[in-house]
Amino acid sequence: MKCLIYSLYISLLLIMITPILLKTSRSRRFQKYMNRFQFPITKKSTKVEDAGGYKISYLEKHKCDCGIGALSMFHLQSVGKGKYKYDYKCIMPKNCLNNKYCVSKTESIDKKKCKLKLSNKERIMLNGKHVDKLKELKLMCGTNEVMTSFQFKMSKKTLGVMHFVPQIWYEYRCCPAKVKDVKTMKTSLSKFSDFGTNFLDRQLVQVPDTSKQAFVGFNLKVDYSKKGYQYEAKYCTITG
Repeated sequence: MKCLIYSLYISLLLIMITPILLKTSRSRRFQKYMNRFQFPITKKSTKVEDAGGYKISYLEKHKCDCGIGALSMFHLQSVGKGKYKYDYKCIMPKNCLNNKYCVSKTESIDKKKCKLKLSNKERIMLNGKHVDKLKELKLMCGTNEVMTSFQFKMSKKTLGVMHFVPQIWYEYRCCPAKVKDVKTMKTSLSKFSDFGTNFLDRQLVQVPDTSKQAFVGFNLKVDYSKKGYQYEAKYCTITG
């Protein structure tokens, strides 16, 4: 009889604590998901490519891509004569330092929620440098999102049988994150003598704290009177 009572007691106890254990397990998984960005940054670079006479179209060869990490710095760097690359920094999710796109269940859930977006488009003259036209292209993620990649794009639109008018825009990806304190920053003004991409290497675009802050959006500003470039960017602090 005592064995039966003890068995019933154990069964009842298991029935009572099982929901609590499940809830705790789910809570831990949720916390792991929300804290996915709390990890050291990684430094990455695009492939060194020909600058093509510093024409804007050659920017298309470069894609700054953190996977589902958060972008916290980018810098177009001259490499030797007539070549360049992008250096950039990413705040990577846990378990993703050596895996660009992350295969764990926690991060795969997040990847499905990420959105590929396009900036507004601008027409330019064919085969020109036209870096100043980047001022027309604004990149901006939504509320509780961080930027994870961006790439310049260019195409041609036909306005007649022999007339081509290229269009330029940015393609960029935004992923959900728990953030606070969205702020605006500006880089220092750097001089240019023409509208070639070589003058962009003077612009290091970086959040104040690359270990916990990331970009929400950015836009190149052009001061024609002072012949200078600077970036204006919005950034946030990632809390989870």
